[in-house]
Amino acid sequence: MDDCDLLIVMGTSLQVFPVAAIPEHINNKCTRLLVNRELVGTFDENNPKDIYLAGDCDDSIRKLCQMTGWEQDLYKIYNGIPKSGKDVKSD
Repeated sequence: MDDCDLLIVMGTSLQVFPVAAIPEHINNKCTRLLVNRELVGTFDENNPKDIYLAGDCDDSIRKLCQMTGWEQDLYKIYNGIPKSGKDVKSD
């Protein structure tokens, strides 16, 4: 945890321990990204080291990948996973 530069927390209530304590045990230089429907835990929108991306995890990660130019990489990974439900459009 001392070497962590970015902690990504997704789709959680941060109420089940010990995993819920992970965001508290990183170094103070680490940026924390919360991708979730609601702000949880000690994530604080006023803290410059915390980033809150509100919404559904799937939609939010697609948007993040679009913004970073990783969208095609995301679809390559996704298309390599055996399907068990709905498909993602990759157009």
